[in-house]
Amino acid sequence: MAIKYSDLELAINTLVTEFHKAADDAPTMNTSQFQTFVSKQMPLIGKVLMTSRRVLQSRQALLYRRHHPDLLFLA
Repeated sequence: MAIKYSDLELAINTLVTEFHKAADDAPTMNTSQFQTFVSKQMPLIGKVLMTSRRVLQSRQALLYRRHHPDLLFLA
């Protein structure tokens, strides 16, 4: 009798398999490999993370300007 895996178990197996492919069968990834992996395998998460990062950076700049109004940030 074949083992029946849950959707979660199948998803985890896919994620681990794709991780190892992206890492060239190494136990870890470098930054470039990880960014490529996330953008290919989890594009929505990558977009959310980049948007969150931009929001955080803009809020940090705003707070910094409040405390240092004499500084000018050029985009």
